[in-house]
Amino acid sequence: MTGTRRDQLMRIGISMLIAFGPASVLVWLLNPTGPLWIAFAMAGIVTATHAIHLLSGRIPAAVVSAITFVTIGLAGLMLAVNIVIVPFSAYLAWFDLVADGTVRGSVSFVFVMAAAFFTTALSVGVYRRAFLVPIAGSAFIVSMLLALIYQHWITAFATVTLLAVFVVTLTGRFLADQSRVRAVRTALAAFVAVVFLSTLLGAAHRPRGSYIVDARLAPMLRDFVVRNVPRFPVMYATPGYGYSFEQSTFGEAPTLSSSAIFSVYADPGSRVYLRTEVARTFDGRLWAMEDPLSSGVARAVLTRPTSVYRPPLPFDLEFEMGFIDSLGGEIGDTFMDGEVHVALLGDFYPMMPHTLDMERAVLYTNRDSSIIGTRETGFRLDPPIVHRDTIVIQRRLRPPDPSSIPRPTDLHEYTRTHRDVPASVRELAAALAGDTPIATAVNIRDYLAAESEYTLEVGRIPADADFVEHFLFESRRGYCVQYATAFTLLARLNGIPTRYATGFLVSIPYDTNYATVSGLAAHAWPEIWLPEYGWNIIEATPPMQSAADLSWFYRDRFGVGDDAYTRRQLEAVIGRDTADDGLSGEPSAFVEALTVAALPAAALVGVVALALIVAAGIRNEWFVGSPERRFATAGRRLVKTATRAGVRPPDSIGWRAWNDQVRDACGPNHGSPGAAAHDRALRLVWSAYFGSRRVRRVDAAFMRTYRSRVTRSLRTH
Repeated sequence: MTGTRRDQLMRIGISMLIAFGPASVLVWLLNPTGPLWIAFAMAGIVTATHAIHLLSGRIPAAVVSAITFVTIGLAGLMLAVNIVIVPFSAYLAWFDLVADGTVRGSVSFVFVMAAAFFTTALSVGVYRRAFLVPIAGSAFIVSMLLALIYQHWITAFATVTLLAVFVVTLTGRFLADQSRVRAVRTALAAFVAVVFLSTLLGAAHRPRGSYIVDARLAPMLRDFVVRNVPRFPVMYATPGYGYSFEQSTFGEAPTLSSSAIFSVYADPGSRVYLRTEVARTFDGRLWAMEDPLSSGVARAVLTRPTSVYRPPLPFDLEFEMGFIDSLGGEIGDTFMDGEVHVALLGDFYPMMPHTLDMERAVLYTNRDSSIIGTRETGFRLDPPIVHRDTIVIQRRLRPPDPSSIPRPTDLHEYTRTHRDVPASVRELAAALAGDTPIATAVNIRDYLAAESEYTLEVGRIPADADFVEHFLFESRRGYCVQYATAFTLLARLNGIPTRYATGFLVSIPYDTNYATVSGLAAHAWPEIWLPEYGWNIIEATPPMQSAADLSWFYRDRFGVGDDAYTRRQLEAVIGRDTADDGLSGEPSAFVEALTVAALPAAALVGVVALALIVAAGIRNEWFVGSPERRFATAGRRLVKTATRAGVRPPDSIGWRAWNDQVRDACGPNHGSPGAAAHDRALRLVWSAYFGSRRVRRVDAAFMRTYRSRVTRSLRTH
């Protein structure tokens, strides 16, 4: 093996180590969830392209640069989208998981993508005869990410040290023509100045975030991704971001993710309302969700290790539901006897999903946990449950004895309405009054079903409009938030104690005992107080009032929007597992990745094509007008190329000596200019710069060709 080949293989190996090593280490440490193939495909494409170019030269340098730019650019775009789209609260919760040693999930994927992006970009420098800068830069990037993740003084000290090394090597490379002492001294001075200024600015200003990013860009990206790329690798395991309805955009088109969050086991054919949050105060625009922390101190929750948890045996029945009752005891062991098992499939979840009729709950987790809250506020877990933690809920099997139902002391709070309820809403409530509370509730439910259309594609509510009045009399379009809110207000105006609850509606199919729950199953519903029954759930949203399979029956009986987003959400709420039956119409993860990258990829390709055209024009002197200017441009570039190869400039040694040194530097390489070409170039320079001869177009063309041949010869010599 020749020395040149050995050097090439060594460069390829170092480049691969820089591009793949840090990301692989973070995968091992952080247990990410997401399409990791994107990170490694980026590194592989860039490394393979440069390796082929280095070993065989079959790929032109311009093509290598274009492939590198597009590949790293797309990866950077995806990284930026992930960083922006993930809510800040998700990062905070993820760092808590890091402290507990249970780190995983989509935030981990963001860190892996960041490492792969920066180290792959740095690895390209290895092919430009630079080892120290890529190695020092990659070490600094990895150390900085670890310092951000673990927040330990050792990683912080290592990061500062590696930053100093990186700055010194980088500055030393740019100051290579100076003495080493002066280069290092300049680099250290620059490093100290950067640290001093960053510390000064950081102490003087507290970070406040960006209104454009927080309030505009992030919601816009989140909405685009969820609607067009349902399984895009983003983090949604925080209430308000993909798994429930955001208060900041209450009543507007929701952002709901189809990523799985729970696996639920329950009796076949049952409908499970998993409550998470409850509200009783409505101001005409928003619900004020009750804070579990206001209910008192935390108390211990019954926990058991996850190792002792035994999930129910899943089954699928291959016969019509009418035959289930005649099965007797053949599959009796698989029925749940009122139990509901909720296993977390996401990264973490801070609330405790529970049913209204829950008698007790057991949490299977490997950590001590406390519960805060009541049924009136919802329950919060401290710390949050994490991936594969399971809550087993024991539901009440029989209705309670009416005499044993305690009457809440604050029941009057659930009949209050905001002060400026529009007269039209009050008149409608009076018209819907029945002889009994139940009759009134049925009248309200039927009116909402008959006079409105269910859809997720709703517009913005005017700033001066009343939320319920706008829904009932103007838009007549909405989803569960509008229906539950309107029902609650109309019921309260009729003296029925009613509250607003949110969570998930899980419909277990008749032919099995389990269902996968995603953010599309997020739901809101009213709960009414009846003296003989206590608190009861009443379904106000028309399409959710039946557990039958989703069909066009709903569109005939109830108004249902004919858009893909609404259909996908209804399929998820009603309980069909669209991930497996092929009927959801959702593309594969690969197609989704192409979809989200199509527009920016086209933009990047256009920019690269334009840049290549401009570069080709500059190289071929398309933008230079007269032959004199073309000749002068070619001569100036020729001198720069020769100077980089070690030839002294002609203004210090003269054109004759310069021409001789260029001949020696080119040597007898294949493709080098011959003696006649060197002589002609010298004569043209003399006549153009020192004589009166006019430069012709053919002279400019010769000088450009001569410069190209000299450049190739000097690169291969």
